[in-house]
Amino acid sequence: MNTIKEASDRVYSVFLSKDGQDGEKVTTGTLADIVQQMEQHNIVRFSRPFIAYRRGTEERVTCHEWFTDYVREVRELFGANSRMVHQLYKTADEGVQVLELDNGDIFPVISWRRVIPMPHTVENVGNYVHYTMTKEDPSVRWGVELREVL
Repeated sequence: MNTIKEASDRVYSVFLSKDGQDGEKVTTGTLADIVQQMEQHNIVRFSRPFIAYRRGTEERVTCHEWFTDYVREVRELFGANSRMVHQLYKTADEGVQVLELDNGDIFPVISWRRVIPMPHTVENVGNYVHYTMTKEDPSVRWGVELREVL
């Protein structure tokens, strides 16, 4: 696939496995459909817009909070060496909290803020499904696979 747009227009089946067993198909849809279905079972949204103010000015900036912004909570629940923590850190550097503005300016802030919504990629959606299932039942070692429907 060449673009995120191409990936988001395709249809995928989600297979979940528990504790290393064979995966079972649980849903099918576009990446956006899958996110919408997972959000029904999760208080943490995939990507949530909100208004913030540029540091030192009254300029309003629309920012987005990604589900990966909750990595610290996952780290506290599952420990620093959790596979879940390492998966979520693929989209962010540990300990770096920044506000990224359209003009390229980067400012440290109290919590994660981004100018763009989280892209609907196979990796991001797969990680969100895994995050949702792990929060729902942390006693299970979940496996998630997204397979393109041809």
